[in-house]
Amino acid sequence: MLAAVLHRLGDVPRLDAFAEPALAPGEVRVRVAAATIKPLDVAIARGHHHRSPLVLPAICGTDGVGYLDTGERVYFTGVRAPYGAMATFAPAQCVAMIPDDVDNVTAAVVVDRALMAWLPLRWRARVQPGETVLVVGATGLLGRMTVQAARLLGAGRVIAAGRKTSELEALGADGVIDLRLPPTQLHAAFASHAAGGIDVVIDFIWGPISEVLIAALSMTSGHGERGVRIVSTGEVTEGPIELAGAHLRDAPVLLMGNGPGNRPSPRELEAMIEEILGHAAGGAFRADAELLLLADIAQAWERARACEKARAVVVRVG
Repeated sequence: MLAAVLHRLGDVPRLDAFAEPALAPGEVRVRVAAATIKPLDVAIARGHHHRSPLVLPAICGTDGVGYLDTGERVYFTGVRAPYGAMATFAPAQCVAMIPDDVDNVTAAVVVDRALMAWLPLRWRARVQPGETVLVVGATGLLGRMTVQAARLLGAGRVIAAGRKTSELEALGADGVIDLRLPPTQLHAAFASHAAGGIDVVIDFIWGPISEVLIAALSMTSGHGERGVRIVSTGEVTEGPIELAGAHLRDAPVLLMGNGPGNRPSPRELEAMIEEILGHAAGGAFRADAELLLLADIAQAWERARACEKARAVVVRVG
């Protein structure tokens, strides 16, 4: 079969022949139609990620859209190394049926991005209808998606915190917090919103801002029965934070992370993907994408590295 094959970490993958996969227990064969080139894929190929292959050559791509041997159209993920999504066939552990109203490009782009919001909200925080969600870092691509996802999952109030106040207001959040405020004023802003009750915090920033947030939460009592579930799902400033033990003792705060080590089972993941695709069929999401052929993988790869994150690059395989 043909595939986007990486021969050396740091190189651009090239179109090459690769042996078809023999299925392992729990896998299904997918005839691939399309796959996105994500920042994750680029990081893996550069050798800058814990999922970077230890054995080369290997096929690039972690998820995509394709067809089962039965003809059913699916979104797939969970591809075993050295195989990948950018190939004629892929062995997948997790597949979700795609509604007829959702095209391949939309499915490939939307699920990948929406899932990064669904996982911390649905899987880690277990957000419930009517709860209040605070998104810290809401003006980034994933932050904006998380604000939207919180609405779709039934949040009663959504508070958006970010550095671009004009964009925050455009998100239609119930409240906004300017993260450019000095620490004392930022503490007061967090505390003011927390007094009305915050149930879930999705934190894309980490660092000093998280220190201020946790300190503010510890001084208020307006929290629900389940306390405040803080999910760290990214960090702008690498390194540790200073966390006073009293801040955890004085408020019902549950601090957790979302990442590769915190993943649902394949069946639970399939259910979340199908939920996202259902919203996509209803027109909840828009896919801004550039479509290139697998034969032009080198060009597509460079476009993905050069494109703004808001625009996806999709490789058409079949």
